[in-house]
Amino acid sequence: MKTAQDKYWDNVTKGKQSMLNSKVRSGLYAFIAIASPVVAYLGTEGKLDQFWVGLFSVVVTAVSALAFSKVTPDEL
Repeated sequence: MKTAQDKYWDNVTKGKQSMLNSKVRSGLYAFIAIASPVVAYLGTEGKLDQFWVGLFSVVVTAVSALAFSKVTPDEL
């Protein structure tokens, strides 16, 4: 007999349920919208090393791709 967690992951892998619900995705988008200009400003002012600016951009890209890829068809 499958547990509730097993059923959840079955739905996720079949694309029937999003791993990230809409509130989490909204929070990620809001964080990215606020943090991106701050990181860009700190990077151009030399207060933040270019490595960290680059790393931030890679993480933002990955998070955005993950958040977008987990949108269910009824949420489009």
